[in-house]
Amino acid sequence: MPEYPDNVLPLSLAIDATINLLDDLLDEILTKSQKAAYVLEMVRVLALVNQLQIPPKLQKRVGDYFNKCICIVIAEVHYNEKIRAATDFNEQLAYAIRCYDAKSLVMDIFIELPLMELYGSTGAITDLVHLARIHRAVSLIKKDLSDIAHDGQNH
Repeated sequence: MPEYPDNVLPLSLAIDATINLLDDLLDEILTKSQKAAYVLEMVRVLALVNQLQIPPKLQKRVGDYFNKCICIVIAEVHYNEKIRAATDFNEQLAYAIRCYDAKSLVMDIFIELPLMELYGSTGAITDLVHLARIHRAVSLIKKDLSDIAHDGQNH
């Protein structure tokens, strides 16, 4: 099995750091000074990304990925509202599945970057991305189940 390509690893790590910082900013109850620290760290990470020489073939994917992340946040809010409003369990379950399907898109770039570098652009990349989304959705469900008490404290 090939290793994660060294030339896209810094970009992948910077994207991961950005997403983790954004996730905490959106999901955690933070004091003003904690928020300031997160924002400063975000600026530092973005400055590092700016210094990376992102190959032109990956620039569009990176841009598309951050647009996907915006859509994920919107979809999560939308489906959570639908789940709360629904009274039928099957309807709630259908909305939950759609929500986790949307949330699983967060995994795409971490599969696409190394596969594009290793294999170029092929149809197999799309199939592998879809498989990774399934894995990510299951992982998110397991994580969310373990976070129920923490999330309840944060409303």
